[in-house]
Amino acid sequence: MKKYFLIMLLVTVCVGLLANESVSPIKISNDSSIASRDMWDILNTFETSLGSMPGIETDGVNIYTSTWDTGMFTRYDMNGVILGDFSIAGVSDIRDMAYDGTYFYGSPASTTINIMDLANETLIGTIPVTCTGVTVVTHIAFDPELDGGNGGFWLGDLNTFGAVTMDGSEIHSNLTLPGFVWGSAYDPWTAGGPYIWLLVQEGPYSTLHQFEIETLSLTGVTHDVSGATVPVSSGGLATYVNDDEIFVMLVNLQQSPNLVGVLEIAEATPPGYIEGTVTLDGGTGDVQSVVITAGNEETNPDVNGNYSIEIQPGIYDVVATLEDYDSDTVT
Repeated sequence: MKKYFLIMLLVTVCVGLLANESVSPIKISNDSSIASRDMWDILNTFETSLGSMPGIETDGVNIYTSTWDTGMFTRYDMNGVILGDFSIAGVSDIRDMAYDGTYFYGSPASTTINIMDLANETLIGTIPVTCTGVTVVTHIAFDPELDGGNGGFWLGDLNTFGAVTMDGSEIHSNLTLPGFVWGSAYDPWTAGGPYIWLLVQEGPYSTLHQFEIETLSLTGVTHDVSGATVPVSSGGLATYVNDDEIFVMLVNLQQSPNLVGVLEIAEATPPGYIEGTVTLDGGTGDVQSVVITAGNEETNPDVNGNYSIEIQPGIYDVVATLEDYDSDTVT
C-alpha cells in the first residue's frame, strides 16, 4: 500500500499545510516588488565614432567598440557619449568581444583570441582555439558556467558555432547557426535560460536568434533589430545589468557611423527562496531522499525534512516525490 506525504511550506512567514487542505498561492518573498516591463524596449541609442566598428563590449564602467579593419578602439561612457579613441600594440581587426569580469576577449577573425585590458589599453596574452568546424573566431561570448563552472567561451565563424574552455580547448562543436552570425552574448536572466543570443545577417537586415544552452538548439524566438525600412549589416552583441537592475543588450548595427541600440531583455532581479518542511506519513522511507521540485530547480531535505530552493520570482508548483509514496503538490 502506498503512503502519503504531509507537506508544510514556509514562504516569508510560516504557513502550515496538510496534504488534503485547500492551498493558497505560494509566492517567493520578493515577487510583489517586481514592476512590469517589456522585453525589447529601446532604452537608448547612440552612434559610434565611425563605421566598420562591429566589436562591442562593456565592463559596466565604459562601453568599448573596435574596428574590424584597423587597430582602433573607442571608449564611451555608459550613456554612449564618446570619450576618446586608442589602440593597443599587437592588437588589430577585432570583431565581436567578450568580458569575463576582469579582461576583454576578441579575435581578428583567426584561431587566436586576444586577452585585453581595455581600461589600461594593454594586451595581456593570447589563447589558441581548437573547435571543430570553426575556422576563425568572428563572434564570442563569455559563459561563467561552462567547463563545470570554470568558465569558457561560446564562439564561431559566420557559419559554425561551438564552445571552448578558458584555455581554448573544445567543449562543443559543429553547432547549427541560423545564418551569418556576427555577434553573440550570454543571457542568464531570461526565463527558461540560460541562453546565447546570436545577431544574424539575413539579407539586408539583422535579426536576433535565441539559442538554448541546455538543449544546444535554437528556441525559435527571434527579434528584428534592423527596422522596417533601413538595411544594415550585423555587428557585435554585449549584455550587462544596468543600475536599474535591468538586464540589457547592446546591439551594434554596422552602417556609417554604426548605430548601437540598448535593448531591455529581462528583469535582473535577485532570486528569492521557497522554504519548507516535508514529513512522511508512515512507512520506513528516508526523508532525505525526498525530491523537492519547483520549476527547473530541485533539492533534497535535510535530516529534519527542512529544505530551501533558490529561485527566480514567480508562482510555482512545489512537488515532493519519493519511491513507494504518493507525491504531493502545493501551488
